[in-house]
Order: sequence, then structure tokens, then C-alpha cells
Amino acid sequence: MAMRREGRRTKDGSEWNIYEPSAQTRGGAIEASRLRDEVHDLRKRAPDKPYRHFQWTVLDRSETTTVTCMYFRLMKHFGSSTHIPAGGGKGVEPAGLRLAATSASILLVWLLWYTLEPRKTAYSCRTFRSCIGLGRSHSYDLSLSQPSQSEVLESLVTLRDGTVRYQRVAPDADLSLLVLVLNKDSKSWSSDFRSTSRSFYDFLDLLAVTGLNFSTVSLGVWTASSEQFRTMQEAVARLPFARVAIYHQEDTSEGEVYENRHDPQVQLARRSGLAKLRNRLMLSALQDEEQILWLDADVVELSPGIVPTMLKHSAFIENAGIITAMCHQNEMNNYDKNAWKLDSPELLGPLPDAEREAAVAKLVATRVFVPELIEGTNDSAIVPLDSVGGTILLIRAHLVRQGLTFPHYNIVGTTWGHTGWIGVETEGLCYAARELEGGGCYVLGGSHHARHTDWG
Repeated sequence: MAMRREGRRTKDGSEWNIYEPSAQTRGGAIEASRLRDEVHDLRKRAPDKPYRHFQWTVLDRSETTTVTCMYFRLMKHFGSSTHIPAGGGKGVEPAGLRLAATSASILLVWLLWYTLEPRKTAYSCRTFRSCIGLGRSHSYDLSLSQPSQSEVLESLVTLRDGTVRYQRVAPDADLSLLVLVLNKDSKSWSSDFRSTSRSFYDFLDLLAVTGLNFSTVSLGVWTASSEQFRTMQEAVARLPFARVAIYHQEDTSEGEVYENRHDPQVQLARRSGLAKLRNRLMLSALQDEEQILWLDADVVELSPGIVPTMLKHSAFIENAGIITAMCHQNEMNNYDKNAWKLDSPELLGPLPDAEREAAVAKLVATRVFVPELIEGTNDSAIVPLDSVGGTILLIRAHLVRQGLTFPHYNIVGTTWGHTGWIGVETEGLCYAARELEGGGCYVLGGSHHARHTDWG
């Protein structure tokens, strides 16, 4: 075996030989028990022969393990050095230590991989404990809300159509903002940050970091999952919302496969169903609030100050009744392609039936998306739109009271004989609101954005 040798001499004249294994032998184990037996046998055969101490150093990936043993080298009687065996044994086992070190290294890399976000830490993994599933730390500052002087009223009722409604109300609350979210089941919250699963608690965390005063905020949720329905009731009890309304109705439709929901062939049916659910929740949950904020269940991050900025614009700009924001995703700078502005004047007028298909193609090819519209703007800017997305969407409640709802069909170009050629769900909202007081659509400029989950 190729080794590097370093010799030292002690006071009594005996010599220490220090050997370091080469690359070929590095990591090999010494069978200590066999070596001791051989040394013992040699001493019996030649008790008067000189011997040397040998120190054998085994290098591991993470640490140096040193095994020191005595070995007799019978200079004249036995000739050259006896072979030092390699392999496992009952003594010290560098191979086992190496395996342990390798396992520890793999575990460390795995933890770092799941706790360090290369872009920005996701809310699913804001703390080490939450990242490995040991609970989450909610960041809402309870001092923001004034304690209620009355007991919170809770009710659980079954409506005529079989929908179950859980309601939690603080009687003396000042209702200002209604936050709405649709949920099908636990998968609706999607996965973020290296496929870390999210939950309703993550959604509450998202609301907590907006800086909103929960004592003026109502929360409305629609779910098709009985398990989620129970979880939501437990979760909202920890936060001082002015009012909570959670609706549960089983989903009896077959629906499309979740992974295929972006397929153009299923978009119209899917979005038509979404529009109906949005309308049902919005019309059921709205009471005396001034503003309605829609958030998709799979939105994981909001830029600082985005919600207060939306509310400010809506309060001071008369026509800004509908406001959205840029939506990013890990693999897409512009995730929500339902927010755009027309760039083809000929599409503004009536179209013959034979030209509808060509009109859709032209719209898709010429519409201007949000990134281009807000390029060069600052955080105080607001830019007009012709269509909005629903990842984050603020609607002035006065518009809903005037009759605004989400179109459940293509509303643009509708006639008595057939539906239109574009404008279902959020894409038809601006079209439907254009004749209402304060029915203008806008997008926030500058760096304001929402971030969609990495997966889903």
C-alpha cells in the first residue's frame, strides 16, 4: 500500500512511524482484533526482538479517525513488515463512522434545502418548526385590535339548499373589509417552497402580515371539504375577526382533473363554475362592508403594503372601483394572464358571427399584459385595465350592491341567439362594470405584487 511516512524518535530510542493512507487506501478499516492477535503471537515467538509503534490514520469525509495500535516488526528474524489487513472487524470501524458522517451530511443538506428559500422565505416555511411540520407561528399583533366588549356569537345552521354555514360575529365590530376565498379541499392551498404543503393556517398567516386591523375585517370562505370546514372553525377562533362566515357544500360535480385546469379545452367550463361559486359566496357573505378583497387560496405572498395601497386608491380615486395587482410565480414573471388591456380598436365594436374565432386569435395576439403596462411606474401609480385576474382583486362593495357579479359565460358579444366570444368570470368583470358608477378597472404599478405558489 502506498503511504506517506513520518518518523519520530522517543527518549528511549524507540521509533514512532506515522503512516497516512494514500488515495487508494484512504478509508480502509483496520481489523483491530486480528491485529492484536497477530502482535500477541509474534511477541511469543520472538520476545527479545525490537519492535516499533505504528500509528495508522484513517481519513473520513467529515472528520479524522485515528486508530493507534502496537505492531511488532521483527527486523532480522521475520524480514520485512508483515501485511496490515484491511476490512471490517470487531474493533473500531471507520467504515461505520463514515456511514454515520455521510448520513448526517445528507440530513444537514436536506434541512438546508427545505429551510433556505433562494428567492424569499415562503410563509409555509417562515420558521424552522413550521418548515418541518412542527407547528406554525402566527404573526398577527393582537394589540392592533380593540378587545370586544361583548361575547362573540357563534352559530351553525343548515340552509335550505343543504349548505352548512358557520358564523362567528363580534356584535360591536365595525365592518370595513370583507376578505373572500374559495376552497375545494386541502389541495386547494397548493404546495410551495420545495413542495411543502400549505394549509388554511398559511392563508391566515398571509392575512396577518398585511397589517390589517382584524377587528374591522370580515372573512368569508366557501369549502367543499368537511375536514377543511372543521379545521377552519378551529383556526379562526384564534384571531379577532369582526365577523367570520364559512360555508360548506359538498362538490357533487365530476369536474376536471386539478392538474389539467389550465388546459384551454376545460377553461370555459371551469371558469363558469368558478364564477358561480364566487357569486354565491360574495352575495351570501357581504353585509355592511365597504370593500371586498378576493384572494386565491394558492397565493402565498403579498408585497409589503399592497392591501393598504389598494384601499387608499379605491377611497380617493372615484372611478377605481376594481383594482388588481401583478402576480408572479416561480417559473412565470406574469402568472395571471387574465389581467390585460386591449390594443386593437377594431375589437371594441360589434363583430359578425363569422369573425368571432379570428377576433379571439387577434385579442390573444395583441392584448397588453400587466408587466408591460406597469413598466417604469412607481409604487404610487395606478394603470387602467380592460380585464382583471382574481389572484388578488379588490372590488368596491357599492358595485355589487348595484348588481355587479362575475359573468358565468362569455359576456362580450352576447346576443339572444348565443353567448359571446370572450369575457367569462374575472375577464368579463370590467365589461360588466363599465356602465356602473365607479366601475373602472386598474392595476397597481411599481413593485406591488402577489406571488402564486411554486406548485399548482
